[in-house]
Amino acid sequence: MADERVVLVTGAAGGIGGAIVARFAADGWRVLATDIVAASDFGTADDRVRYVPADVADAEQMSAVVAAAQELGSLRGCIANAGVLTEDFSSFVDSSQEAWRSTFEINLIGVLNTFQATARALVAEGGGRMAATASVSGLRAEPTLPAYCASKAAVISVVQSLALELGAAGVTVNAVAPGPVGTEAQMRVIESRKQSAKPAAQETASERFERFRTEGRPLSRLAKPEEIAGAFAWLLSEDAAYVTGQVLVVDGGGVLV
Repeated sequence: MADERVVLVTGAAGGIGGAIVARFAADGWRVLATDIVAASDFGTADDRVRYVPADVADAEQMSAVVAAAQELGSLRGCIANAGVLTEDFSSFVDSSQEAWRSTFEINLIGVLNTFQATARALVAEGGGRMAATASVSGLRAEPTLPAYCASKAAVISVVQSLALELGAAGVTVNAVAPGPVGTEAQMRVIESRKQSAKPAAQETASERFERFRTEGRPLSRLAKPEEIAGAFAWLLSEDAAYVTGQVLVVDGGGVLV
């Protein structure tokens, strides 16, 4: 067991997180999965996966999660995937400061807590890989989501700063920036922006959602969670050993238009 590679994955109960956990388990990693949900609600039959509930906004809990990951074998990687979108797509003048604070508590402080606890372990072991889920919204802002966009831009800045600091210790730090992904969480976007989507006659809600999120995109479809997981798998592979401080955009070419 001590020789097995271990990866820590936060936000493991979501659509992207679940795909990341499944991909790394399939690739032969031991996975320490964590999220805010109870263990009974996580549900995995894969014996390569251990689930530990925790709140990424709590530094002490994340230190305990890292310790649990080290019990599984050799901690070699971490994917800080936990994130929230708490803004309700209302106009900025009507938006809530509570939503801003909760967004930053998870999307930024949660990443910092996760990375700090992991970095301590990786530096002591002589190196490893850390990666975070950013967003194209951190590169190209969207209206009515200023806190979310700012938090993801901050994640990108954190990744770049830590890449500079931790490189000498053999730790690479990168980010994946997804565009719209076909998860349940994305359905809130179309539900809140139905009127601007200009639905065509006879369209179902699902068809309207996909059109709204993919119009004008060179690859005119939503990403699959498994495609985001594949990007993380590459960043933690030996093929990416010389890659650090980078943002891998996985958005079907949307940032080009």
